[in-house]
Amino acid sequence: MERIARPLTADQLASIREATEAVHDAESSGAAFLAVWRVILAGEGLTFADFGDTHKLDPRAFALPADQSADIMRAILDRMPERDRESFMLTWTNVGPSTYDPPRI
Repeated sequence: MERIARPLTADQLASIREATEAVHDAESSGAAFLAVWRVILAGEGLTFADFGDTHKLDPRAFALPADQSADIMRAILDRMPERDRESFMLTWTNVGPSTYDPPRI
C-alpha cells in the first residue's frame, strides 16, 4: 500500500474529539484509539474489515501531520489516569499512525 500522508479534515477531527471526550480510563482510551483509526481508514474508503491475516494494517502507511497527531494523543492522555498514560503512549508510538512535518510556506 502506498503511504497516505494528509491532514484530517475539520469533520474528522470533530469525530475524534467526540471519542476523546469519553476517555476516563485505559479501556475508554483504547476505544478512542480505535476511533482515530476508524476515522483515518474511513477517509480512505477502508474499514478494519479490509485488513486481516493476508493484508495487515501497517500504521506506517498512514501519516498525520505531527501537530495533529500530538494534539490527538495529548487530548486522550489529558483525560486518562496517570497510571495508564505510559502504556497508552507506548501503544500510540508502536501502532498509531505515523507522522510527517507538513511543508512550511
